Amino acid sequence: MKTQLITKSEYARRRGVAPSAVTRAIAEGRITPIVVDGREMIEPIAADAQWAANSRRRTGSSPAVPVRSGSVAPGATYEDARRVREEAEAQLAVLRLQEQRGELIRVDAVRHAVARRLSTLRERFLGIPDRVATGLAATTDPVAVHQILEDEIRGALSLVADGDLLNSQEGSHA
Repeated sequence: MKTQLITKSEYARRRGVAPSAVTRAIAEGRITPIVVDGREMIEPIAADAQWAANSRRRTGSSPAVPVRSGSVAPGATYEDARRVREEAEAQLAVLRLQEQRGELIRVDAVRHAVARRLSTLRERFLGIPDRVATGLAATTDPVAVHQILEDEIRGALSLVADGDLLNSQEGSHA
């Protein structure tokens, strides 16, 4: 495979820096040019690796080695790994703050509350025959029977209709 060589100006354009930055990097030994016919040329892939390894990034500048959020790319520098760790810690701090403010709740707490609510709902439905059997046996009016059953079912379903799933008191529903 033939090595692709480009001029210092072309390399500066590719990196999005001034040509003087490339000249300075060469003078400081941060990247190594290849001399062809007395002219300094740049092999971009090798120069990118040298630039990343031998240059300190300024605060707020983009990384020379592409790094996905939450992971460190192979060949990444210590600074890249540190930045990824610090990003993750900052994200966790934001989540903790949102949780303390009541803007977030834990999934396990929701699952527990839903399971508790559904268990209570099941018990309420299974208890309907015991609660209404005597009243229904003594009632001959179909409209009254319907009303008794509807009241019991609505009372049981009010457990689900309550908007505050985590803080409601299941035992307070009649």
